[in-house]
Amino acid sequence: MAIPTNSPQNSMSKNLSSFIVAVAFFSFAAFFFAESLCANEARRAAGDRVWETIPIFHQGRVMPLDAFARMSVRQICGREAPRLSLRGAELENLPTKPSEKTVRKIESSLGITPTKGAKFPASELLFSWMTQPELWEFVPFFSVENEALRKLMGLPLFDDANNRLDKASPAQLVRFYESDAYEQFSRKINEKNSAKEGGLSPEDQTLFELLSELERNFFLYHSLTFHPTTAQIPSSLFMEQFAQCARAWGMSGIGNFAARISVPKGTNPRQEIYLAFATIQKAAQDISRREAGAQNQDFIPFEVYQSCVTKIVVNAEILDAAAEDFVRRLANTKRPERVSESDWENVQLQTRMWGMAMRKFRIQTNELLTSLYDNGTSLYMLPALDAAPLDMERDENLRLHPWVSLNALLYGDESGALRRFNSNEIEKIHGIRAAFFSMEDAWKNRQGEKFHSASVRFRDALRFVATSSESRRTELLPPERTDLGILAATAYPTDDAQLRREVRYYESAPFLWAWILPFASAMVFGFGMLWNLAVSVPTRTERFIFAFGILLLLGGILANTWGLALRSIIMERAPVTNMFETIVFVSWSAAVLGIWLTFQSRLNKIFRDGWAFLSLRQFALTPGKILFTLTRFGLAFIIFWALTLAGLGSGEGYNAINLSPRVAIGATTPTLSDWTVWLTGMLMLGIFLLWIPRLLLAPVVGSTLAICRKLFAPADETKRLAGAVSHRNYRYLFAFSTALISFVISYTAYASPSMFNPNLRNLMPILRDNYWLSVHVVTIVASYGAGMLAWIFGIASLLLYTFGRYPVVEGRRTPPPICSTLSELIYRCMQGAILLLIVGTILGGLWADVSWGRFWSWDRKEVWALISLFVYLLILHGRYVRLLGEFTLAIGAILGALAIIMAWYGVNYVLGSTLHGYGSGQGSLTFALVLGGTNLALVLGAIARYLIEKSRGTTSREIQQ
Repeated sequence: MAIPTNSPQNSMSKNLSSFIVAVAFFSFAAFFFAESLCANEARRAAGDRVWETIPIFHQGRVMPLDAFARMSVRQICGREAPRLSLRGAELENLPTKPSEKTVRKIESSLGITPTKGAKFPASELLFSWMTQPELWEFVPFFSVENEALRKLMGLPLFDDANNRLDKASPAQLVRFYESDAYEQFSRKINEKNSAKEGGLSPEDQTLFELLSELERNFFLYHSLTFHPTTAQIPSSLFMEQFAQCARAWGMSGIGNFAARISVPKGTNPRQEIYLAFATIQKAAQDISRREAGAQNQDFIPFEVYQSCVTKIVVNAEILDAAAEDFVRRLANTKRPERVSESDWENVQLQTRMWGMAMRKFRIQTNELLTSLYDNGTSLYMLPALDAAPLDMERDENLRLHPWVSLNALLYGDESGALRRFNSNEIEKIHGIRAAFFSMEDAWKNRQGEKFHSASVRFRDALRFVATSSESRRTELLPPERTDLGILAATAYPTDDAQLRREVRYYESAPFLWAWILPFASAMVFGFGMLWNLAVSVPTRTERFIFAFGILLLLGGILANTWGLALRSIIMERAPVTNMFETIVFVSWSAAVLGIWLTFQSRLNKIFRDGWAFLSLRQFALTPGKILFTLTRFGLAFIIFWALTLAGLGSGEGYNAINLSPRVAIGATTPTLSDWTVWLTGMLMLGIFLLWIPRLLLAPVVGSTLAICRKLFAPADETKRLAGAVSHRNYRYLFAFSTALISFVISYTAYASPSMFNPNLRNLMPILRDNYWLSVHVVTIVASYGAGMLAWIFGIASLLLYTFGRYPVVEGRRTPPPICSTLSELIYRCMQGAILLLIVGTILGGLWADVSWGRFWSWDRKEVWALISLFVYLLILHGRYVRLLGEFTLAIGAILGALAIIMAWYGVNYVLGSTLHGYGSGQGSLTFALVLGGTNLALVLGAIARYLIEKSRGTTSREIQQ
């Protein structure tokens, strides 16, 4: 029945529509306005993004300083842009109380008080830590949220306003580390670990892990704020390197060997090294005695250590060059007649071993010099002119960094750490120092324009030195010994475009919106379902609510796409190389498939029409048919060329699929494994040529046909009536389930950075193959998305089986009608999952043959992937032959999803994969058990309700209804 335009119900619908639009608009406007205010407040001193985009080298790749700062600040503070104050600082209860002048300086310079906090972007917080560590010593910023840990450390749980505290200052940590509580807890842990029985309780194990993480964060902070000229020298890292150098000189025979070789006239490097070692050892002993209270000596200046280490390094290089010349001359010397051939070979062998030991000693002395300026983690600002990190034969445990640290540039000696730079570069390094100290002064005085101009000078001077010295890096080693991959990875970027792109990626926070928007969409769809229950007739409000929810869900997909695309462009590879990326990609694929299924009545017709039009069985000589058929054959030729002739895959000239069986070097006939790989490749080639072009063109052709029909077909005056209330709810339920699973998966990745590391990281060598990475991993992960969507539909179906109303149809009780439609959706999702799993598993075998030389190795990852495939095969075949009904199909969706989660999460994070260890991490067995137990409990509850309802009789009243 039509509703009059002036009816109260229609007026109510219009008013509600306007209200929803207004609320949505002002909510989003308020959010963005608040975000912009926070950003402007945080940028009060920097004034520009030059400091953020300065390139540094960290974790094997060049990145903007902003990315490094975000990683470090998130690890230490728990979030990338923390809001900090003096709440819970306990300034009166610290062993070393800050003076009133220091407190006033904290409030004026940092802008924080016991009651007022300030938000600090990561790059600015890092700069402030580096330049004002004396102020941050009393500010709580270390993340300490666990209540038991705070009690152990003697930290307050609440402030005066009864607000919960979750931070601790460096001074509070030092107080705890010097307390009896820390000593007693450490003794307790050691006793429990050494005991044969018992071990740590779950509470003590949790405390131990949290405390270990806090100690790592404390060490990271002190490494970032390490100042070589004012720090207590020697540092722990420096003394460790010094001990290694001393052992190498005294115990490996280098000293005796050095006494035999000739050195340039006028030099005595052996004596210089002995004296430098003795000086450093005496200085270290003096510091140790002073710390013990035995003597009250003056502070030993940094210049003493720098001078001694420089002598060690320079003279070790002289000895190494002389030793290399001595070994070469001895190899070309004719054997004396009085020496037997075996003795002469032993002499040459011993000499070569001494020469190698001398080279290792020279590298160790350079590591000693590096540790003088770097106490673990530092800002590495320029490529170093050192051959050892670029050597293909380098030691895996080499601590010599391929870039020069900021401290070395600021305080390094021109005859030591900076000795390989020429005079023009040294002059620019002095400019780097002046610019940085100008930045420091501008920061402390809150002068934004001065900070900006100084940061520009700092950036330009760095780029000049890097550009000037880059050509000499390629000449440090002979070409046959130079690791070209490391040389390219450590090169200074020629422009800032890629660095700015990475900064934009972090600032846009796409994966934050990738869960916020689906969450809002799920709320809108939930409200829409309630609205449909209250209003029995379709209205404009109902259509608006659904459209608004779809727009929010599409926004989440767009944000996810934007994040994945940026990661792909920045790292120049497919964004599915770690657990975080696979999780967000699963969320993306589940959301896309869910929207397809929500509108399947329309989209399926478009796809089917396009698929049928491209069929070759009925060929008609029409312009459209000829055009699209030629396009299909063209795509097939491109795919054939790319897979068999273009040299894709691992290694130069390697084809992804061989047209003939591969024969190993030295063999005459292919092995069984070679035949298996070839036949599999031929099968995949046939599938790709037959289906992929048609699959790509079908949506385009179908959309074209739909547009043509609408434009040229005769007008239809009849209007399509709205569906029944139940069908409207169906549509809302499908969209709600899609938004919900997209939100849950995206939020899991976003909210667990300690478990699923979101940082942009370099690939392991086995994964550095964009072709296989794209076709295998993307296919497998997309199958996970289909499985996860089937999972949420299965959960919705089982909830309806458990709590829904069983109507009586034709004299017998039947499940809720919507379960039948959900069963169809589950079946479609499983079909997609099993198709992608089969293709992905075969492609994985081909990649394994390329990388490891075998198609299958029964690795845990491979075994569980096969188990997941078999689970879905059994379920779908059982459904196809009608052994399984709609109810058991819903249970199968749960079991299939659990198998996928085991192959995806359990193998890597619980069992620990072997060959696939690049995807492993520290996960929670409790989380896996709770997830599995919850799903199994839902299955058992649904089975119980289903059996009860089936066994119940029907009353005459129910039959009449």
